Amino acid sequence: MPAYGDDNRKKIIFNYYQLFVDRKVGEERKKFLFDLSQWATDIMEPITSVEEKNWDFGGDTVRLQKQTLNEHNQLEMQFMRLSETQMSYVGKRDSDEEEDFELEDNEFPAQDTFAIFDPENSVLMLQRNIQGLSFKGITEYINHFWNKGRDADDKEIIELIPIISKDAFSKAKLAHGFKKITVKTANKYDSKRNIVQKIGNSFSGVLENIIAAAEPVSGLDVEFTISTAPRSKENLLDDRQVNEILNEIEQNPNSVGKASVSYINENNKMEILNLLKATIKDEYIFELPPKSRLRPDVVLYEMQGIYNGNINREARKTSINQAIR
Repeated sequence: MPAYGDDNRKKIIFNYYQLFVDRKVGEERKKFLFDLSQWATDIMEPITSVEEKNWDFGGDTVRLQKQTLNEHNQLEMQFMRLSETQMSYVGKRDSDEEEDFELEDNEFPAQDTFAIFDPENSVLMLQRNIQGLSFKGITEYINHFWNKGRDADDKEIIELIPIISKDAFSKAKLAHGFKKITVKTANKYDSKRNIVQKIGNSFSGVLENIIAAAEPVSGLDVEFTISTAPRSKENLLDDRQVNEILNEIEQNPNSVGKASVSYINENNKMEILNLLKATIKDEYIFELPPKSRLRPDVVLYEMQGIYNGNINREARKTSINQAIR
């Protein structure tokens, strides 16, 4: 059997965001949940010219290529990025000849990014594609067309906020095979009164000892990493001690500015878990025919199955709704 990465399989990661809009209400600015369906219907759908949907981003051209509603009344979108740079060329198995792809002046290498928006909870499921359009690019694209023609005072800011899992500590405590743990305190400094508020002093055990050892240096915060030999899967941190540290962090979340653990997961792969900002994400491995791209209908079909659930899996929407309550 070919090794992973040497065959025609492609792993795609999907991230989740909740959409908000910052708008002026009277003399104040307030935030509300944002319905992207309104943007698609009122702003993008009336645009009949393909060129009018184009927008320059990072030196490339991006646009909303297609939009449609699925059977769950969710908005499915295909974003396209047309690149000015062609990094690939044509090679042959039986020859050392090489040549460039011949493209017309109006032809460009293209990459897709797929998304599903659920108007019931203002959640966007977004494919991660480093060659395509990032969530930052999509955010700017949405804002550009939403605010087109508005006066400066009337402009609104649409934000994509990552959805944070509430199960990070539970997941970490069930793990074994810890390789690394990183912690940073979250002390406060009042510059007006020149006072340091060391909220990081609320720990006990290992954390207390490490922070106390750094006290003579007179720093504001303490950041440390405890790790094992990186390439050895047998050389591991002590489970009991790591879990004690996890309990301390969970009980004192306001005293910690950063916390993460690295461990060997059930697939025997290294996994990094951000304990304070563990975003909800999913992945799916697609089978690719040789010399073919991922078909939009195939990707969106599987995205629907992940988000809404099917006979093989529970709906991701359920845990997302619990996380955003």
